[in-house]
Amino acid sequence: MKVWVVPFCVSLLLILFLAHACLAVDEGQARSAMVEADQTIKDSYLAVAVADKAGGNISDMLSVLQDAGMLLSRADLALEKGDFDSAYNLAVQSKARLGGFIAEASSVKDAAEHNGLMDFMINIVGSSAGTVAVVVGSFALWFWLNRRYRKVEHVEQDESQRV
Repeated sequence: MKVWVVPFCVSLLLILFLAHACLAVDEGQARSAMVEADQTIKDSYLAVAVADKAGGNISDMLSVLQDAGMLLSRADLALEKGDFDSAYNLAVQSKARLGGFIAEASSVKDAAEHNGLMDFMINIVGSSAGTVAVVVGSFALWFWLNRRYRKVEHVEQDESQRV
């Protein structure tokens, strides 16, 4: 019975070692993941810049971008130390942190543009319509008052001529 225990343990250790060797990340995979994460961060920064230019609130988005950048920096340090597994994992985490980020930045931009249009409509168009209404109302009131006082003057002149 003891004869099979030693070969079994050796086989188990060999399988675990080979599995680790097969699952280990090499430098090329780590660099590739880092390049993808870096490009995702750049694209995200551009989307945030567009949203900011439109007047959107981007403070939370900048915080997420900073977190992703920190993860990528840590991945770069791990790569320099030769820890390819950590570099790969951190780069993947950095990219995952920005999942759906560009769509969110686009919706913030669209909301800011809509709010800007509504502000324009209220401030410019509303003010213009209000000004026109006041001018037209003033003229209408002037004509109405003018006609009323002419009738009163006309009636007073008729009475003074009768006397």
